[in-house]
This record gives sequence, C-alpha cells and structure tokens, in this order.
Amino acid sequence: METITLTINGKTVSARTGQTILELARRHDIHIPTLCHHDALRSIGACRLCQVEDVNRGVIVPACVTHPAAGMVIETDSPRVVRNRRNIIRLLLAAHPESCVVCEKGNTCELRNLAAQMGVGRHGLDRMPFYPLVQDVNPFLVRDLSKCIMCAKCVRADQEVVCEGVIDYNFRGFDAHPATLFSQPLETAQCTFCGSCMNVCPVGAISEKERRRLDHAGARTESVCSFCACGCSVWLEHDHLSVRQVAPTERPHTGNGITLCVKGHFGHDYLNHPDRLSTPLIRTEDGFRAAGWDEALDLVASKLGGIREAHGPGAVGFLGSVRATNEEAYLFQKLARTVFGTNNVDTAARAAWAPLLKVLHAATGFAAGTGSFKDIETSDAVLVIGADPTRTAPVLGYHLKRAARYGGKTLVVVDPVRTKLVPFARTWLQPGPATEAWVLKGLIRAILDDDLLDRQFVAAKTNGFDELSAAFDGVSVAECAQAAGLA
Repeated sequence: METITLTINGKTVSARTGQTILELARRHDIHIPTLCHHDALRSIGACRLCQVEDVNRGVIVPACVTHPAAGMVIETDSPRVVRNRRNIIRLLLAAHPESCVVCEKGNTCELRNLAAQMGVGRHGLDRMPFYPLVQDVNPFLVRDLSKCIMCAKCVRADQEVVCEGVIDYNFRGFDAHPATLFSQPLETAQCTFCGSCMNVCPVGAISEKERRRLDHAGARTESVCSFCACGCSVWLEHDHLSVRQVAPTERPHTGNGITLCVKGHFGHDYLNHPDRLSTPLIRTEDGFRAAGWDEALDLVASKLGGIREAHGPGAVGFLGSVRATNEEAYLFQKLARTVFGTNNVDTAARAAWAPLLKVLHAATGFAAGTGSFKDIETSDAVLVIGADPTRTAPVLGYHLKRAARYGGKTLVVVDPVRTKLVPFARTWLQPGPATEAWVLKGLIRAILDDDLLDRQFVAAKTNGFDELSAAFDGVSVAECAQAAGLA
C-alpha cells in the first residue's frame, strides 16, 4: 500500500493512502475534538470541530473528511483553529437549552464536556431558542429536538448500520431537523426501536424513556445479551443491584458493534422486577423461607452428594438455563461431570432445538452454526432460505442488509413471505408454503448439471458426495421448480 510523508504539529509522520487526517492524528495520539464523527459511521464533516490548519495553503480543513497529501504541514491546535472551535461551541450553546442540571445525558454529554475542555462557560451570544414538542408517545425513546446539534449521527446509524431508513433530515436551513417521513411518530414509521440512534447521540436529544437517572456515577459490568444466539456484547450499568441501562460495548471485534435490538436495549426490566427471586429459598413444612447463599449451597451439595452416594451418579441430573452465557454453560456441565460424575446434563433449549441440532451434527459434525458474522462480509453471495433473521436475530439481519446494500454482496431470499430482507435481495424466490426442500433439490441439481463445484473443497471437507450425486440422477430442475410453485 502506498504511503506518503507529511508533518503534523512539527512531527514527521507517514500516512497510508485513503486515511484521513483525523485517523492519522489519532494513530499518533494527537487529540482532535469531534462531535459528529464516529468510527462506525461514514464521515460527513457536519460539526466542523475537527478542523485543522493546512499551513502551506493557509486554509482550515475538516480533518475527518480530508485526506493527507505528500509534504502537507498540519497544525491541529493553532490559534486560528482554537478560536474557530470555541466559536463553534459558542454557537451550539446559544441554540441549546440551558437544562444541563436535569438533562438525562448528564456528565456524558459530549457538548458539555467539550465546552468545559475549551473553557467556554458563557457563549456571550443572543439566544437562538428552538422549542419543538418533546416526542415520547412510544414506550422506549424520548426525542427532545431542542437539544439536537445536527450532527446526523442518528441519521447515519439508522441508514448505514441498521439499514432501516426511518430517519432523515426534514426541511432546510434553520428549520432542518432529523425526523421521519412526514414527521410520523416512530411507532407508525416502521422504526424497530433498536436504540442505535440513542446510543450514538452525543447530547440528550434522544434518551431512554424509562431510565432512572442516578445522582452519581453508576458501575458498569461487561456481559453478554442472553435473548438470542447472536451473543451481543453489552455494558450493564447498575447501582445497588439494580440495572439502570444496557448499552453495546462498541468493541470492534464484537458481532454487534454499536448496535443492539429492541430487546437487548430495552428488554431488561425483568432484571429488576419485584417478583424476581433475589435470595435463595429453602422449602420448609410451612412453605419457603429466605436463606443465605452459603446455607443454600451447603444444602444443595449435601442433598445431591447424598443421592449420588446412595444411588450412583446416574441418579443425579443437571438442567441448565437458556439465559446462561457459553462460559457459564461450560462451567455448569463441568460441575456435573467432574464433581458429581454424571453426564445427565441438559437445558430447556433442547425441547425446541433438538431436531435441528441433530441434523446439524449429522451434516457438519458440529451441533451449531459453522459460520460467523465476518463470513457474511467476506462472502460473494448469501442465501437465506425459510428464515427471517430481522425478527429472530436482528443483529444478524443488520449484517445481511449492510452486506447487500453497501458491500456489493449478492443476497438471495427464498421465502413464501415478504420479509424485511426482500428489498435488499437481488433475487427473491417465492415458493409455496413448505416447499423449500424442493428449491434446495433444484439448486443441487443445477449445481451438478453446470459443474458449479469447488471440487477441492468437496474432496477435502465433505463425505458421501458420490452418493449424493447418484441420489439426484432422476431429479430435474424443471420438476423441482414445478413442485415448489416456481415454474
């Protein structure tokens, strides 16, 4: 990859082709303030806080959308740049409500923190108030556009990351603001309430409706969302054993990145529900009584140990929770097998998923999916048959939509029902109900007829290919299409 040399703040550095000045500066631990920039979103240069001075040309340029050139001399904190940044903060504050004390964003407000860093206590300008109605009809989000700074992060998260296209700018000039088509309420505009717009908002323009604000900093614990198999990485913000908010960790190596779904973001009220057990209960003649963990664990160990001694390890069974993480499930089965010597380990998920797991194990030798979210990005084509991940595994749905819309991947959907993936698909096959097997038979027949095989992969990774070919000797593509209702 071609590299060039330039100077930043008197230091000679090398840059790769395609890098921006902002990326280059951060790589060399040079701080440039931003409000509209996010690593997971396309840079648009909306806030202009990232401006730097191109000394050779004597101009100010936005670092987030400017690519360095050979021999460039950049100053990130020249007097001219600092003055301009302070004026931008002053203008934003002049149009911003003075409600920091009661704002949900509190000390996490990026505008407030940047104003403090730049020493802007009073803006000294005429107020430019904007008092739109606070929109909070839906059960999840509150939108107070009087706090909006027009960074477009919510618009880009909606359009580029979750690919819903619900939010865009309405009107022009001073009247411009992010909104739905014809300013419909979110609940009628096909919003999925994934919360990504709230997550990237740098101020308090979008906030969680039911969040109980703390008067002090709460603790954060990294965990895994347990609602589906996506395994999204989350932060649990909690205080006094009460979960206050759930947010994505935004780590680049995670499958969900900056996103969650509506359940992952807002479906955590059960954690604080008054009917949820908070202490162990021990059965007595009069019902149940609360007990400490030491007493409860001693009782369980004694009872299970007694059963094992009297009747053998086969008399003991362990039933795990479907809400446990993979690590917890591993420790659970290890407890059963190594401590109690029993292989009687099960989960409630088996009742629903046992047939699928059996087929997967027979076909691949592994009772789970063998692909990853990363495979979607690196594949040339993706076939989705008889499934709607936008509902059952929304974060997987985000990956599929992004791959089709922005990654140039070929998405083929085979489903009798028009799912949310259909508008992103290059091809939509609409077979009759319960005829998807005929579609697969037709695809196999077509692959065999046209020799569309990776024979090296077949030889190294599969068994029984000759038997499969022989089983399709009497099958025709036309017959399969007719049976599936596609002829």
